[in-house]
Amino acid sequence: MIYEIIFYEDSQKEIPLICKIRDSVQCKNMKVCKAYTQNVDLDVIQMGECDNFVKNTDKLLIVDEKTKSILENLNIDNVQYIPAQLNGMTYYIINILTLLHGSLDMKNSRYMIFPDDFPNMKVRGKIGTIWSIVLLKRKIDKHIFRIEEYSNTIFVDDYLKSAIEQYGLSGLDFHRVDLS
Repeated sequence: MIYEIIFYEDSQKEIPLICKIRDSVQCKNMKVCKAYTQNVDLDVIQMGECDNFVKNTDKLLIVDEKTKSILENLNIDNVQYIPAQLNGMTYYIINILTLLHGSLDMKNSRYMIFPDDFPNMKVRGKIGTIWSIVLLKRKIDKHIFRIEEYSNTIFVDDYLKSAIEQYGLSGLDFHRVDLS
């Protein structure tokens, strides 16, 4: 099974810490599945208790040292851990290096495409939102990945989801995705 990561539903904290990447260009660069070498600074949006997967407005996986160590032991081979500073502490952005091409089942998914006359020319003809995701099973060969058609979304397989739950790591929830 494959799951979409949901960022704001699971928090065991009464008031969770929420942050964002200080530089918006850096944030965009983290979603293109390429290795990254710059230093990253995070800003606090809401003070609170920290989940293992740090809440953030950028839809990135930001983790504490414990979570990084657990994930490294799972031998996930298509990620990069980028140190990020927040309030004098080091966290890690999990930069996903796999962008699957042609993996969205366009016939069975429900989505909206920006029209050819949309004012922002950069998004014309691209998917604006997806209401129902169906992925092509034959295209999936990693435990964690993004898809080219909609790279804002992060997907994980049953192996990685089960490990996150087994270790009791907080801060994420999962939504099952249909496969064809």
